Amino acid sequence: MAEDKELSKITIHAHDEEEAHRLVSAVFQQEHNHSQTQEATKPNSSSKFMVAVKTIRYVLLVAGEWLLKTILFLLMTPIYLWYFIRNWIGSAVVILVGYFIIALAYYNFTGQNSLVSNGDTITATLFSETKGMILLIVITVFAAFATFEEIRDGLD
Repeated sequence: MAEDKELSKITIHAHDEEEAHRLVSAVFQQEHNHSQTQEATKPNSSSKFMVAVKTIRYVLLVAGEWLLKTILFLLMTPIYLWYFIRNWIGSAVVILVGYFIIALAYYNFTGQNSLVSNGDTITATLFSETKGMILLIVITVFAAFATFEEIRDGLD
């Protein structure tokens, strides 16, 4: 018949890597020599208490960190939205005026004057649905970059 071997757990607390290696080698040497007693394999109540205290401390630190981040997020969201909307309007004005001037120059210099000869054809040519969507995306990306940079450098 097979021999029944008792498996046990050992919790080792070390201050640094060297002490951990020394303690592990001592435990394995004791097991090898069969000189380890049953009392040494069971963690005592004070080490269980310390583990519980460290676990509770860690949980409270993580919860506090998440709470602080949530509060900061809630405080910064209105400020961020204000700067984003302000930068979005500024970017929209600059990009749309620049796009309008560059497009008019392009159509005039390429001989397509009929496309930009009156107000209706200018709007239909320059601001079609696809071009409008592309401009909206470009304006939003520029506003987001400007806002991130402004907040990173510090608020006014």
